[in-house]
Amino acid sequence: MDSTQIALANVLTFVGGVVQGSFGMGGSVVTVPLMGLVNSVLVPVPALFAALGRTLMVLRRDFGGLDSKGLRPILAGVLPGSLIGALIIINLSDKAVVVVASVLVLIAIGASVRGWRIKDTSATRFAIGTASGGMSSIAAVAGPVIALFYLDAKNNVIRATMSFFFIATNSLSLVFLAVVGKIQPGQLLISLEILPGALAGFFISSKSLRSVDKRSIRPAIYFLAALSACVVIVQKAIF
Repeated sequence: MDSTQIALANVLTFVGGVVQGSFGMGGSVVTVPLMGLVNSVLVPVPALFAALGRTLMVLRRDFGGLDSKGLRPILAGVLPGSLIGALIIINLSDKAVVVVASVLVLIAIGASVRGWRIKDTSATRFAIGTASGGMSSIAAVAGPVIALFYLDAKNNVIRATMSFFFIATNSLSLVFLAVVGKIQPGQLLISLEILPGALAGFFISSKSLRSVDKRSIRPAIYFLAALSACVVIVQKAIF
């Protein structure tokens, strides 16, 4: 990668850091498609490392809001969900499955806007984790389902809990990529070169956090969740 591409990638990771640091999600969905256009080598490994860096910072800042007890059954459902998603991809058309899953997310957003909420039990949390794991395997989008579940939580709870979830899933993805030999030394160097943008974006989000927390971030969650689903649909329609 040349210096211009590194600079553009840092601009994108900066934007991702601001969004992730402010709302707890959306940093990847607003940047990863564009990072792939800058240079395909940025996706997935450097993009995952940039996401891991900014979510670690968000979790450290908002750690007091972490819903660790409630997150356990969600995380327990991620692995079986990921395996189910992988089996679906093997046996069915991945494009059709992804579009259907994304449309279901949009329907869930519409129902949530109208006041519908999922009953909060360990079983429903496990089911949400399973759905998120499946979406992650099928479309590399795991956040919207979790975010919609935590809509009524305090802003710092949303940010901390979503960050812990993303740290777990991103770390798992990086481990799998390493096991299959998809992480090269050059990618690690690029990851370090684009990390400053992500950290600077997080710093800016922290400076404006008081203003953000004066109001609910629910509208931003709705927008980012819908954007995630729409981006996936468009990607599958084009590619």
